Amino acid sequence: MDKADSDFLHQLFRENNELRGKFTALQRELYNKTVQNEQMEDEIRQLKLRLEDVKTPPSRPTTQGGHARKGARVTTETPVL
Repeated sequence: MDKADSDFLHQLFRENNELRGKFTALQRELYNKTVQNEQMEDEIRQLKLRLEDVKTPPSRPTTQGGHARKGARVTTETPVL
């Protein structure tokens, strides 16, 4: 191998190492942003649950005045034991 080939090979290895370093840095950045995104999604879910808890009125009984609640299913079958 002559000097020109050796220099060219050395340059290729150097560029390869630089690209690997950039690739690794970008992978790390992507991972960190993914973790941050997941944490934000969890926080949004928790805030939505809190908001629903604040919005929902206290629970009411299923029957009112001896009548079945509107939309409740009434069955006349005897339970199977």
